[in-house]
Amino acid sequence: MAAEENLTIPQVLVDAENFHVKDQMSEILSRLETVDRLKLSEVIKTESINEIVTTFLALLELVKRDKVTAEQLMPFEEIFISKYKEQVMA
Repeated sequence: MAAEENLTIPQVLVDAENFHVKDQMSEILSRLETVDRLKLSEVIKTESINEIVTTFLALLELVKRDKVTAEQLMPFEEIFISKYKEQVMA
């Protein structure tokens, strides 16, 4: 027990990353105002897991709301994002 009492837990301060789905949705829509199509990798600016997950959730929400379409030709390849265009049936 004496050895356990000597153990100390180091205190580390970690900067919190703040990524919000709503902000990432706005970012995607804003970028699509100037281009017809963009890569998901162009929207993700860092290698932060929080940013990647938040941006992907934002993409899924935009697809669900019919604001954008997402296309991936093969598994593990690039995901392309385009503005949603309503299909007209003849």
